[in-house]
Amino acid sequence: MPYFDIADIHYEDILHNLLMNNIPRIREKKVSVLLSGGLDSTIILALVKEHYDVIAYTTGIEGSKDINNAREVAKKLDVEHQPIIIGRDMVLNALWRLINKYTDLSVVELSFEIPFYIGVSRVRERNIFTGQGADELFGGYNKYLKNPSLMERDIILLIGRTVPREMEIARSFNKSLHMPFISPGILKFAMDIPLDEKVGEERKIILRKLASRLGLPRDVMEREKIAMQYGTGVMKLLRKIAKSNNLTLKELTDREKIKKLLYNEAII
Repeated sequence: MPYFDIADIHYEDILHNLLMNNIPRIREKKVSVLLSGGLDSTIILALVKEHYDVIAYTTGIEGSKDINNAREVAKKLDVEHQPIIIGRDMVLNALWRLINKYTDLSVVELSFEIPFYIGVSRVRERNIFTGQGADELFGGYNKYLKNPSLMERDIILLIGRTVPREMEIARSFNKSLHMPFISPGILKFAMDIPLDEKVGEERKIILRKLASRLGLPRDVMEREKIAMQYGTGVMKLLRKIAKSNNLTLKELTDREKIKKLLYNEAII
């Protein structure tokens, strides 16, 4: 039986209530949000801001789209913003630590876990909020326009692989990671929504309506999704690292090759 069965339901209102119920009440007055400047993290920032003093952090290379977009969003929402500018050595160091801990990571997984790892390691506040899960649950990726059924596969990977790994990374830095989009209630709610209500001529239909309900800037509501590896510039750096060392991107997951590279450059 569906999670809901009434006609003309406003999914964005239900999602708003579920998200608010999924923001934990914690003792600390100051918390952080990992902000890309995109729709998902901006929604979380707006909701968390109702309960806590928030500092928004954004990881990226100098001049990256995420840094620029997040700076604008934080200013419009009147939130303190701290960019975490990353460079080649920082990326290599994070790459090394990740492939030592997680030996089966793909290059794509590395490309979005590297900025996450760096961000969590640099955030000062103990409690960190992210917009993780919104893309998979509500149709954020371009591939869903052609094949919405891919969302179910990606949700399984998210819950079974990505979320446990990122929770573990956060714990390794003595941080508590909060992902308001990910809870049994929101998962069931999202899975029961007809696909054409989530993805039609555009993606994230429900999230865009929620953003409008929250009064978020129109440019945020209309902003196209940029995957973290591209928005932060990390994939660009990884390609440069591979090319300058005569490696393929896939070889960046080879522990022995990376160990040799880092020793040659006196990084480890």
